[in-house]
Amino acid sequence: MLRDLYRIESVLGAGGYALTYLGSHKGLDQKVAIKEYMPDQIAVREQDHLTLRPRADSDDDYERGLRRFAKEARTLAKFRHPGIVPVTDIFEENGTAYMVMEYVEGESLHQHLGRVGTLVEPAFRAIFDPILEALAEVHANGILHRDIKPANIYVRADGSPVLLDFGNSREALGTKAQSLTVALTPGYAPSEQYSSRGKQGPWTDIYSLGATMYMAITGNRPPEAPDRVLDDDYVRVKDTGKDIEKNYAAALLEAVDQALAVRPDGRPQDIAEFQELLEGRATGPRTIMPAAARGQSGAAKTPPRSANRREIGRDERRAPGKRRLAIAALVAAVLVGGGAFGWMKYQEAEATRLAVEAQKARLAAIETARSEAVRRREAARFERAAIKAEERATEEARRAAWQREQRQKTEERRKTEESRERSKKKPPRCRDVGGYEAYMKRTGKVCML
Repeated sequence: MLRDLYRIESVLGAGGYALTYLGSHKGLDQKVAIKEYMPDQIAVREQDHLTLRPRADSDDDYERGLRRFAKEARTLAKFRHPGIVPVTDIFEENGTAYMVMEYVEGESLHQHLGRVGTLVEPAFRAIFDPILEALAEVHANGILHRDIKPANIYVRADGSPVLLDFGNSREALGTKAQSLTVALTPGYAPSEQYSSRGKQGPWTDIYSLGATMYMAITGNRPPEAPDRVLDDDYVRVKDTGKDIEKNYAAALLEAVDQALAVRPDGRPQDIAEFQELLEGRATGPRTIMPAAARGQSGAAKTPPRSANRREIGRDERRAPGKRRLAIAALVAAVLVGGGAFGWMKYQEAEATRLAVEAQKARLAAIETARSEAVRRREAARFERAAIKAEERATEEARRAAWQREQRQKTEERRKTEESRERSKKKPPRCRDVGGYEAYMKRTGKVCML
């Protein structure tokens, strides 16, 4: 029982930092989902199997995670949308925190795809159209989900979807958001999530949603974003199967491809634009006109007429040379501009590659430090176990010695008592009862003469 109000019935699922239980509300007699903050890498249970405490040297990490868990609850409590599971309560108990949510019966999209395979367009839209609307409301409140994937989309028993697990969400605006820890799921996270300095926005969630759509259509996860920066082996949705184009509208497939653009500015910039692409009501992200071309549109100016036929003839003779010079200048400009553009693209790609490598190195260092901490904890645990075993062996040896000593003392006391008893008994004196030999034969005793 929690707070004498909620009863935990069974475990529904477990993640890296939380456990989710099926519970019941004692007063309302209805099912609820109860999510408990349980970071198993930095916390352990006490002997009562209820109380949680951080491991050694993990107090700060534990408290930060606890605050993040409470933030997730407050984030979800802001929304009242059928595509977002509502939070009804949050409280602290047993050294940890619990989030109470509406219990949703059904299965995750990951489980659903594993059971039915890929989706056809009507089933696809029945799941993703409501998710798009829910995500639009999330973004309208200045929140990014940052971890959209099939495991975090739940399909209710009636077929309606719901977006779960806002544990990696963050405020989309403000300078503080840029310094938060990178959180990602490989294959579903865009390149900007691999760098703590990556500019994230609605386009970040659109990439993850596009990757989830790609999985639902093709049955395969897209390649990881860092691998696509310099050598993009991404296969367009329509090229993944011969029946894809028969089962889906061309605009929908093109929209999924645009959502999975490596560069953020190549994707739809918000949910409204993405919805227009999916419906075929737009052609893609708006093209930005170069500054040199702005203000030069409109009808061409009429060339001045020559004053006489001789001037006209002279102008006509000069025209081919001018055209050739103009073409040469245009070609040179294109080559120079193309080279500069290519150099800029190369520099951006190289900067992204270096950022990705730095992030991978940081993650590897973190993992190494975590492994070393685990190794030290295990070594300390084994050392404590060895010390306890040695103490038990010493105690058993001391107890055995004490028992031997007690047995020896008991035996000595017994012998002493027997000796004392024997000393008290004096041999009988002989009487004249037929002579000594006759007496000895009759009684078998020794007597004093």
